[in-house]
Amino acid sequence: MKKFVGAFALLSFALAVAVQGASGAAAKPDTDGYNLTAHVSAAQFVPYSGNGVNEGYEILTVTIAGKHYQVQGPTSSARAFTHGNGLLNLGDYRVKLVEDTHKTAYESNQVYEFLLPDNSTRKFGVIGQSE
Repeated sequence: MKKFVGAFALLSFALAVAVQGASGAAAKPDTDGYNLTAHVSAAQFVPYSGNGVNEGYEILTVTIAGKHYQVQGPTSSARAFTHGNGLLNLGDYRVKLVEDTHKTAYESNQVYEFLLPDNSTRKFGVIGQSE
């Protein structure tokens, strides 16, 4: 009987690990929609102070589908300025357009979602464009 209980406990543990592993695999983002490439040629941290906390965001200079943009979004750390981390490295990233609204024929509001190498994502809004 003790062998049966031990075997049952071991089997239950193995089944729980297998189910957890399968659900973790399903939690990865769907990378199919990231059909554009953004080339990041510059990254800048912009600090600001709010509610007594030093925070900030980053501005990237990117080229997407031959168009030149400046986009604004979060860093990986709100303390990037004081600790020297948090800015995206220069290079190519897979992106998708997640917002593209045109309230008039001459204005637009666009947001791109960047897929990072660790499969996390960050959203960056277009704040500038140039030729």
